[in-house]
Amino acid sequence: MFLSLYDKNFRTINNNSSLIVESYNLKKRAYDLNEFNAICESVSLSAEPMFAMMKTKEGDNYYDLLSPLIIRNENNKSKVVGRDLYAVFNTECIIDFTVKQLSVNALIQFIYNSWKAFDSSGFNTNLDLSQINIIDTVYQPSEKSVYNVKDLLTKTMKNYGLFLSSKINLQSKTLDFVIRSQKEITKKIRLEDFNITDFNKYQPETNTAIAMNSDLSIRHNWYLKQDNSITTQSALRDIFPTATKIFTADDINQADFEAVSELGENRFQEEIPINIVYDYNRLSLVDFNTSFEVYYQDKFYKVLPVGEIIDNGTKNKILKLGNLPVEFIQLI
Repeated sequence: MFLSLYDKNFRTINNNSSLIVESYNLKKRAYDLNEFNAICESVSLSAEPMFAMMKTKEGDNYYDLLSPLIIRNENNKSKVVGRDLYAVFNTECIIDFTVKQLSVNALIQFIYNSWKAFDSSGFNTNLDLSQINIIDTVYQPSEKSVYNVKDLLTKTMKNYGLFLSSKINLQSKTLDFVIRSQKEITKKIRLEDFNITDFNKYQPETNTAIAMNSDLSIRHNWYLKQDNSITTQSALRDIFPTATKIFTADDINQADFEAVSELGENRFQEEIPINIVYDYNRLSLVDFNTSFEVYYQDKFYKVLPVGEIIDNGTKNKILKLGNLPVEFIQLI
């Protein structure tokens, strides 16, 4: 692998266009921010990169990062620590949700446009929604207020099983983002084929969410099911005992959004690590657009998305099935 450093104008920084990477560690996540660090040959002390791109020996892009921090180590090598491009959305802005969006695509586009119009990252960016067309009820806030854009996008994507991919486009000098479905591809997997005899599963903190308007005259009940779908039909509940949160707002639509998003946060509370070395040819190129029909002890368990990919440059790449939050993993 090689590392190329670029300034804020997407120009290569002199003598830092093809730094040999000795080792790297990359944790890509469907919703939480990615983590990246690499050890490479020495970077010029005068270099102040805004972006970096890790490339294969053939020159193909492998991973792009924002605001890389350069640390010189004792062997005169450089450690490069980079931020996820998704971090450009980790900022607050005022968004007016008093107008109801008519589709999920329109909702995501509206959030993005509001961010750009208010005070975007200072970079030229593009958002591509052409790969999704979600036909579903639109759940959105209903108030004009201050929102964290990354949190809002993440909640929306979790509600509809979507994820965001990103890359640096040197030709157009833009940061390009694409929203895609976690179910573009479905593969079958037997856990026993990967020497997995047990795995972590956690009960959701919330499995029932109640939305009510401020005078409590309107009430909508939402239930999370074992298959990670969300329903309003109490007869279909299959997670017990009940763990309920109540959300109230002046507008019932605001409360509905908060209730559905709470259950969205509690979906796929599994952590099943799959070492692809056991099936490298079939799994080496798996990304977050793939979900797995999981079989355990020769019985169908459930369909799970890829929540995290751990890559250190070897064939021992790890796919973690399930969307267990990073902060929860750290606690246990």
